Amino acid sequence: MKIFKWIISFSIAFLVAWILIFTFIQEPFKVPVKARLLAYWTPAIPIYAYVAGAFGIGLLLGLFAAFYYYIVLQHKVHQRTRELHELEAKLAAAQRSLEHSEQVQQQLTVQKEPVYGSAILESDTDDDDDDDIPEEINEVEEPEERS
Repeated sequence: MKIFKWIISFSIAFLVAWILIFTFIQEPFKVPVKARLLAYWTPAIPIYAYVAGAFGIGLLLGLFAAFYYYIVLQHKVHQRTRELHELEAKLAAAQRSLEHSEQVQQQLTVQKEPVYGSAILESDTDDDDDDDIPEEINEVEEPEERS
């Protein structure tokens, strides 16, 4: 599709260029005339020279404007890229910090979990003290009798 657009654009530009060339080679456009710009009279120049000069000036002004905006936008792109790299570095640091805190939390959770199901817990030294054992372990469920 891109190639088709380029072909159409080139064809139209080529056609317009030929129309302008054949128009300006006519005798009326070769006649030298004087033009008045404010208070200044120009020397006698053919009309096609005025048209070509206006086209050239417009082309140069357009190129300068495009170049200016290109430089301005490139500066903004570099600035945004710099900000992006800074934010990526902060994100990576935050992810490393989160992973580290998750590892520490996991280690603390593993260290604090009591071992259930063993006869003696680490904190139990007396056999008759059942305060440290959770209620679920102290209560032994008896199976229901089926009738």
